[in-house]
Amino acid sequence: MLLSFYKIAQIALGTKEVMMASNSTIDDQLQDTKVGIAILVTCLIQEISTTDPEFTDRVLERFQRAYSAVQDDDTNTSDRLDLLNWVRELLTGSSQTSGQGKPFLAD
Repeated sequence: MLLSFYKIAQIALGTKEVMMASNSTIDDQLQDTKVGIAILVTCLIQEISTTDPEFTDRVLERFQRAYSAVQDDDTNTSDRLDLLNWVRELLTGSSQTSGQGKPFLAD
């Protein structure tokens, strides 16, 4: 079951081969955790959107404001910005590097 989660994460975010936690560095584990959180948040937003069609748009608008606020922070913000950006990419299917694709788990 754990391996299939990692495979889903790789497909969803187009990441390189994900290492199992026992063989990984702390940076790899952080990356894996961020991917897992992005997928979890995306699935929750998608499920809520089935009963509230405007929910995703409101969340994306809020994410944009959050991204700007975090970006203006003086501390190292790359992990927080990555997570916000990944959820946006999973929800919309749009990536700055690969262009427009399908949203995560789109039928």
